[in-house]
Amino acid sequence: MRSRIVNRNSPKRPAGLAAPALKDRESMAFAFDLLELNGWDLRAQPLLERKALLQKTLADAKHIRYVEHVDDGLDLFAAAEETGLEGIVAKKADVPYRRGRAGDWIKIKTAAGRALLEDREMERAIAAVPRIVLS
Repeated sequence: MRSRIVNRNSPKRPAGLAAPALKDRESMAFAFDLLELNGWDLRAQPLLERKALLQKTLADAKHIRYVEHVDDGLDLFAAAEETGLEGIVAKKADVPYRRGRAGDWIKIKTAAGRALLEDREMERAIAAVPRIVLS
């Protein structure tokens, strides 16, 4: 299963769908893909088939939230922008799973996501500077 764990006390505040889901919990997993089920390798199956199996598998799960497939990416991106999310991931629905960046998916950053990325890049740049001790 491919998922992301969201923690209520994370420096990156939970937003959008994550905020209400975390109401009474410290953390929750949000599952968006299923690569294997009961020993059956699903990677050759199209994304929508894998997600359908994932949804059925998680029907009674309490601490793992299924991430719905969305057909209208423009509306989803607008909602992500409005709620301050980092961005969205757009995936081709009819392709098998391929490890890495095979051109089947893309991350689309919101303004908040681009600012977060700039902050991370600045932190990395600062961390890379040798420490100078003045005496």
